[in-house]
Amino acid sequence: MLYISYIWVYKEHMFFILLLGASKTDKSKRMMTTNQILIKEFQFINNWTQGLVETLNENQWNETLPEIRTNISWIIGHIVHNNYWHSIGWVKPASNKFLNDFDIDYLDKFFKKDSNPLLYIEERPSKKEILTLMNLLKEETIKNIKELSPEELEQKTLSPSPVAKTKYESLSFAIKHQMWHNGQIAMIKRILKN
Repeated sequence: MLYISYIWVYKEHMFFILLLGASKTDKSKRMMTTNQILIKEFQFINNWTQGLVETLNENQWNETLPEIRTNISWIIGHIVHNNYWHSIGWVKPASNKFLNDFDIDYLDKFFKKDSNPLLYIEERPSKKEILTLMNLLKEETIKNIKELSPEELEQKTLSPSPVAKTKYESLSFAIKHQMWHNGQIAMIKRILKN
């Protein structure tokens, strides 16, 4: 049987299919585990987010569009805050090394759900600081996903989550939530460039 490998690629506001190759391999040899899929998706979505914002300057980063009452600095901070809870807080405790560099209580003031994107703009972490936190979180999340067994993924979250019952659902929601906000970022970026 012939198997075709492909990925979706996003470039300049359009999706393309990139053919990776075709092979006549045994299906069982190419199957990915749930953990591998989560890791691949988490890496993909974080790379996409980074690519969307890397060319923005500090003014564009903080510019609030009156039509939608938000800005990229809040969206990225909110993604980081949300991903902490959905990939660490409700799934698997973080390492002490990670917690020394990542202060979720500090981020609460600026980025928790229902926080106001129009407040604290000057007090928020800079673009460089928040993107550094995003990378730290990505690495800690990937480490934790690698350590979770299939049985652990199906366990209840460590504490109640508003959107997920199991650890797998929580991790999956983090990816979907970030994808949704990437759409907002792309829209804002188009407006800022015009």
